[in-house]
Amino acid sequence: MALENDINLGIPARGPEGKQGIQGQNGKDGYTPVRGVDYWTNDDKQAIQNEDKQYIDGKITDAYTKAKADIEELIENGKW
Repeated sequence: MALENDINLGIPARGPEGKQGIQGQNGKDGYTPVRGVDYWTNDDKQAIQNEDKQYIDGKITDAYTKAKADIEELIENGKW
C-alpha cells in the first residue's frame, strides 16, 4: 500500500519470503486487530513518516558531511 508521502528509494522493502510456519490457533472469534480499523490511525502513519524522514535526512546529512570532509582532506594533502 503506497501512502501519499511515500519515498521510492528503489530498493525492496523486505527480503525473500521464508518457509511457512505451522498455523497457530485462532482466538475466540478469530479476529482481533482494530486500532485505526485495521490497523494504523492517520496520526500513527504521520508519526512513522516523520520519524522515517528524520532518520533518512540525518543519514543523507551524515554522508554529505563525511564526503565533504574527505574531499577537503584530499585537497589539503594535494591528492585532488
